[in-house]
Amino acid sequence: MDPLLHKRHGFAAERELRLLKFDLVHYGALVPKDASVPELPDHIYVDWVLRDVIDEIVISPYAGENYEELVRLAINAADPKLNDRVVLSVLSERRNPAHF
Repeated sequence: MDPLLHKRHGFAAERELRLLKFDLVHYGALVPKDASVPELPDHIYVDWVLRDVIDEIVISPYAGENYEELVRLAINAADPKLNDRVVLSVLSERRNPAHF
């Protein structure tokens, strides 16, 4: 599972959270490649309050304005109290536009 969670040193400043839910029983059933393995559930309940653990939701500097708007709408729908934590990456030209 290490490759799924590996964070290259150059991106350490992002302080990204990666959460892995590992279903050992399901994984064990997949090892022999048995076609009778049941599907995993579409959703998993995680007992935590996102606003208590998220400092910022950083939008990629490569994301366009349309994507930014979709992120902001999705975050607002999930928890309006997180709206002020959605920010553009410090590398985004739109975050600090040039003033000529």
